[in-house]
Amino acid sequence: MTQGAPGGPDSRRRARPRTGGPYLLRRGATWYFRKRVGTALAGRCSRSFFCFSLRTHLLFDATIRAAALLVAFSDAEEQVMRDLDRIELSPAEIDTILAEALRRELGRIIERQETAQTRSDAEIDARIAALEAEVTALRRAARRNDFAPVDPWCRQAATSVGVALPEEMPVALGRKALHLKADIATLETRVEDGEDALRLAQPLVATVSAAPVDQFVARPVLLSEAFDKAIALQTKPSMLPGMRAARALFLEFLGDIPVTLLTKDRQKAAFARIARLPIHHGRRHGKNRYRSEGTVIGKEEEIERADAADELLTEEVRAMAISVYEKRHLLAHELTPRMTPRTLEKHRDVLNRVVRVAREEFGIADELRIIGYRELQGLIEADRKDDELYIRVMRPKDRAVWTPDRISQLLTSPIYAGCASTYWRWRPGKMIIRDATYWVPLLILTMGLRVAEAVQLKRSKLVRHDGVLCMGIGEDLDQRVKNDPSRRYVPIPQILLDLGFVEWIRALPPSHGSFLFPEALDRGSVEDPAGAFGSHLRHLFARLDLADFNEDLYALRKTLSTAMNDQLIGDGFRQAILGHKNGTIINRHYTAQKAALLKDCLERADFGIEVAFSHRHGFPVIAGCALGGAERYVADLILDEAGEAHTITIFAHGSTVPCFECRVLGDGAAGLAPDDPSIAALPPIEIGRRINRIVGDGVLQTPDNPRKRQFVEHFRALA
Repeated sequence: MTQGAPGGPDSRRRARPRTGGPYLLRRGATWYFRKRVGTALAGRCSRSFFCFSLRTHLLFDATIRAAALLVAFSDAEEQVMRDLDRIELSPAEIDTILAEALRRELGRIIERQETAQTRSDAEIDARIAALEAEVTALRRAARRNDFAPVDPWCRQAATSVGVALPEEMPVALGRKALHLKADIATLETRVEDGEDALRLAQPLVATVSAAPVDQFVARPVLLSEAFDKAIALQTKPSMLPGMRAARALFLEFLGDIPVTLLTKDRQKAAFARIARLPIHHGRRHGKNRYRSEGTVIGKEEEIERADAADELLTEEVRAMAISVYEKRHLLAHELTPRMTPRTLEKHRDVLNRVVRVAREEFGIADELRIIGYRELQGLIEADRKDDELYIRVMRPKDRAVWTPDRISQLLTSPIYAGCASTYWRWRPGKMIIRDATYWVPLLILTMGLRVAEAVQLKRSKLVRHDGVLCMGIGEDLDQRVKNDPSRRYVPIPQILLDLGFVEWIRALPPSHGSFLFPEALDRGSVEDPAGAFGSHLRHLFARLDLADFNEDLYALRKTLSTAMNDQLIGDGFRQAILGHKNGTIINRHYTAQKAALLKDCLERADFGIEVAFSHRHGFPVIAGCALGGAERYVADLILDEAGEAHTITIFAHGSTVPCFECRVLGDGAAGLAPDDPSIAALPPIEIGRRINRIVGDGVLQTPDNPRKRQFVEHFRALA
């Protein structure tokens, strides 16, 4: 492959670098090579020699296009291997083709029967004679395996159901088609002689479908129809977004095929592609609350972009003069995260539900089965490459409790200490704006509400139960809740009373409306009232240096639950407050009668919030937080080729200048660059002593890599 000269189809296209990660490729590089080159490769002889020009004189562009070309070669190889494995049609595909051919013929026969009064006896006798001759010809053709009489007939039916037939008619399909067509001709003969088509057709239809003849003749049950029916029958609103997302995925990767074509091979092929989807697929459309139209990016193209970007990044890391362990560590943080097995299992469950609905509502055959969880895991394992740098990056959400330092950082941020303006909430200023952005994080942290529950609060749901002020959650039918235990009463803790939450509600003007936070609801939709507002808070937290994948906004609920657990509060009380299932207790009635007891549980979760009245603002504000305050340090460690500790560095949080750095004295450094003589080499026990002396009573943040974290903790234990 050569760089060639500029001026080709993609000569004006450029790649845009993404900060801190692999390069994002524009449509031209991947799409051109994938669709043009990849398709050509799959259809050529394996002994052919190819010479390509990358059509650019820029090294950067040439590297990007070379990576895209490697992806095209890989896809073409997979396509060739799939074609080699596909020797003949599966039994399910044969049955579906024959069912479609039978459906078409029966529709024609029934329609002809309804117009019998317009034909004379001579015409009918001539038609019967022609049908008898056709039956004789078909039986003679079957003796010689001559499939020419049914070849166009089968191909037309196969095209209708989306099945590609080989050039030579498979024997299994051809013989069945000959016998079926003869049976249909015999049936039509009897119908022409005055018998009822619906009654005569029932035995033939029963061989391919459990549906009545009139329903079978209408048309096959398509995947889209089965999904639409399953969505219409779904009674849990929380399940609808996932079902709609699965519908879009399966229709793209499977096509709108008849449900009877959901063979195991087709399922495995679809799930194998879905498993390679980036975890954030479908989110780069460019739509927002100011722009309703965006760019439609197909799922296949998203996979190809991610594959090309990962291929380019892998080759860049492969060329680095660091150990294999360090390379894998870099790739684990920079490669595109793909769909997690748990999400894949959810899509599988939706498909299983859809097939069950199709069986019950449309009467399809019972033989259809959806692959299991173990087979899904096998598909993921089968995608593994024989490469020491291969890593399948997945980032399943594992919500962790917020650390005291992060809680203190949130409560003393410009949101509560004073911001510049409504649109500059992350910049320090003199304004404290008590709206959804102000109250919702506090409601989650101190009352354990979900984001959707908080943004749907109504002023009329401020009630007094058991002598305690409470908020009613999910009481009205128009409010969307996760499940029935989510309908409950939650006491308002003293810290919110001190901050004037109740007085703020009482002071809202009539023009404010029924909801406490209409501005948050305006961001979302009826089906997802909190999604857009949650995104707003995530972006705001990122600007406040509070962004964390596991310690996210929702994890504040877990933080409250853990704080109550630390105070030896039982599971039943915590589940009632958080709206979880709790045996036989019905939360709505239990929380109303035991409000005083639950309020005491909430008060025992102390987050060290200090409240003072602000004369400048005219209401109480958060004056400080007693949590955290300890010095924070960050540990970094480099591994050698053998996976042993090579160099360790300690930074003060927020600093780029190390406060301690040394090499680990031992047999490591295999395959690494020569050691810097300015960096001292110390034994592990001395390293541990120095780390403990520097950190003292502070907090040391260890590396994410488990092996690196183990080394740091081991060194500290030796001292």
